[in-house]
Amino acid sequence: MPRSLIALAMTCSLGCSEYALKGEASEPTTGEEQDSAVDANDSAVDANDSAEPVTESCDGLDNDGDGAVDEGFPDTDGDGTADCVDPEECDGLDNDGDGEIDEGFDADSDGVADCLEVLHTVELRLTTDDIWEGYVDGTLLDKQSGWSQVDSYALSLSTGTHVLAVHGWDVGLSIAGFLAEVSVDGTPVSHTGDGSWRVTSGSEPSGWTEVTHDDSGWAAPVSCADTSPWGAQPSALLDTGSVWVWYEPSGDCRSSASLDDAWFRLTLQLD
Repeated sequence: MPRSLIALAMTCSLGCSEYALKGEASEPTTGEEQDSAVDANDSAVDANDSAEPVTESCDGLDNDGDGAVDEGFPDTDGDGTADCVDPEECDGLDNDGDGEIDEGFDADSDGVADCLEVLHTVELRLTTDDIWEGYVDGTLLDKQSGWSQVDSYALSLSTGTHVLAVHGWDVGLSIAGFLAEVSVDGTPVSHTGDGSWRVTSGSEPSGWTEVTHDDSGWAAPVSCADTSPWGAQPSALLDTGSVWVWYEPSGDCRSSASLDDAWFRLTLQLD
């Protein structure tokens, strides 16, 4: 028997507990060490108890681990994705909740998103005694002369606001007149004489061919009282209900006021 065990046996004969005789075991844990372990466990529990609860953030993640993402945050377009992480789409909705709809999707800058635009066929039929020069949204359309012939144009215009602008003048200084009809997708929407056109005379207005030009101060052209110079021509337009008009408010197309240049505008709002 090793001396250490012999010594331990002799010592234990004086009152050692049994577990000390089972071998060279490690010394028992003291009371102070046990107290330290308990204190450490208590500190860990206290740390867990004092941790702040996780709250959901609007970031496309499930921050609080409840299985839902960005719950409680605005979803303006109702697509199931919070505005904070929802990119704007061209769909007529405010996807990202910034108060604007389809921003960044208006390639032609006409105020209507590309995805919502519809192309319409606009037919313009007109003539002027004697010469006219026409524009569509500020772009030159054509220049023609000869009051007895009808000039026709099929235009492809998208959803939004458009302006047809015509400059007309009489070269003989004897009589003047303007005659026109406009249809959208085969349906007539304007005839000269119905008050849909606006007109002014005198010097050429600045920017008068542009959509943004303010023509609220212009007059409504009136029907010519004396239509004898034109007779029943051109019948292709007169038969539609269009009538000869000009600038002179009195309706006298032979007056000196009607011999000046005149500028006409028709505003179309296409859906």
